[in-house]
Amino acid sequence: MNFWDVIRDEIKAQGTTQEWVAAKSGISYDTIKGWISKNRLPRLDQAKVIADSLNLSLDAILAGKALHTFVIPVQDYSPNSEAIAIPILDHKVVPGTELDVPGSLKVIGSLPFMRKLLRGALPAEARALEIRGDAMTGLGLFGGDMVVFQPGLVEEDGIYVIQVDMLLLVKRIYFDRIARNIHIMSENERYPDKIEPLDAQAVRLIGRVLAWVHVHQR
Repeated sequence: MNFWDVIRDEIKAQGTTQEWVAAKSGISYDTIKGWISKNRLPRLDQAKVIADSLNLSLDAILAGKALHTFVIPVQDYSPNSEAIAIPILDHKVVPGTELDVPGSLKVIGSLPFMRKLLRGALPAEARALEIRGDAMTGLGLFGGDMVVFQPGLVEEDGIYVIQVDMLLLVKRIYFDRIARNIHIMSENERYPDKIEPLDAQAVRLIGRVLAWVHVHQR
């Protein structure tokens, strides 16, 4: 299986398109299409940005080892399939409690998910994270549940994955645009709310939570 075989399979598995990969990688669609049709390999730096756009490990591809940085549990996903595979990040989100965050979050698996539940968000950009802690139990969000979010999607009040200093949290966010503040709120009275300036360097909105998968405890 050569480089373009892997890329074609991954585009199909993630339910995306060559056009999307072109936009994500910054390489024109016509260029990528031409490379694929002629089975011509790009330069190493170009191959890396293409692989990165699909969360693939270029080193693993070139070494002939594991091709994916995450495992697709069902291999016959297609762009028209109702089911998609969302990459799961290896570091658990801890709502309301401290958690050291590594410089990069590795993908360790994939979450089978219904496309329609993403409410129009791009399937190839969705990510999943496992929850620990009890700061959002008022929403029915408990430890062991999975949140599905889209990095970079910041639009209106809602539930977000945020980074505060070196902590990843899941919180309800309210934007006070008049006072230019954001209200960071838990759904558990044990955790106090916080107010931060809208442009605070210590607070970063990672992406809006689109849905979550609840694990029922007997």
